[in-house]
Amino acid sequence: ARDYAYLIDTGAVEIRNSSGEVLDTLGPGEIFGEMALIDDGVRTATACTTALCDLFVIPRDALQSRMKGLDPILSLILHILVDRYRHSRIDMP
Repeated sequence: ARDYAYLIDTGAVEIRNSSGEVLDTLGPGEIFGEMALIDDGVRTATACTTALCDLFVIPRDALQSRMKGLDPILSLILHILVDRYRHSRIDMP
């Protein structure tokens, strides 16, 4: 769902583009879906489990409340990095 990010506790998750091509495989300790929660951008990939997974759900409200407590400069840097990453992915052939 668009209002959540996920931390993988056990198992594996493939991140796929709209064509179904596997962009990455994530495992325990990795997070996905966080960029859309940080910048309210459109999700550009789909997550598919490859094995039985246990996920820790991070609601949008929980992440945003923690980000409000960040030093303003750290918050700005985080937003800039997400924006640069999104634009670098768009510019890729």
